[in-house]
Amino acid sequence: MIYLAVYLLNKRKSQRENLLILIYVLSTSGFCLLYPLIMKRLNSDWFYLTITINLVLYYIFLLQQYTKIDSLTKLLNRQTYYADLVNYGGSITAVITMDMNGLKTINDSEGHIAGDNALKALADCFLEASLGKQRVYRIGGDEYVVLCLNSGEKEVLGLIERIRKEVANTRYTCCIGYAMKTEGFTVEQAYKQADQMLYEEKSQYYMYSGKDRRKR
Repeated sequence: MIYLAVYLLNKRKSQRENLLILIYVLSTSGFCLLYPLIMKRLNSDWFYLTITINLVLYYIFLLQQYTKIDSLTKLLNRQTYYADLVNYGGSITAVITMDMNGLKTINDSEGHIAGDNALKALADCFLEASLGKQRVYRIGGDEYVVLCLNSGEKEVLGLIERIRKEVANTRYTCCIGYAMKTEGFTVEQAYKQADQMLYEEKSQYYMYSGKDRRKR
């Protein structure tokens, strides 16, 4: 229980589901440990019950991490992205798409470990810039998405600005696109519009950098 609490509290950005597990574990443990003192009697069964409950919850936590989190970047994965399109459909107000520049060049010149480090570095930037209602996913090799819940355009632009500042502190670059989900405009359509903006920015990047676009 202590390990789980420390692990979650030390994470710079914890998904809401993780915090709910932590709250439940702490409240359950507190009840099981304090009940004998309040009732002025000691019963070892309560302590065994506490250990059992915490072990079960820790197993659930590990299972959740395995099925919902991208193992490399620790962002939410593609499977969770599709699930959240349904679970949060009514609350999604904007979609942000992000794509790393030059990953293939890094892989070819420095090796795939360097490429993985680059992907992780960008993921850290996205997480650091995001707020609680902005859910960040890695949906492909160097492709990332943010689903913004109940966020206005000013908040979305603020997130993009924070992302650019965080990425500017690394040796890497990325292109970004976004679209607001308006009435009669589905999340899928917003994603396509954001992706179109992203690739327009990417075209400008390759035009001014003089790099071969086929090397991404």
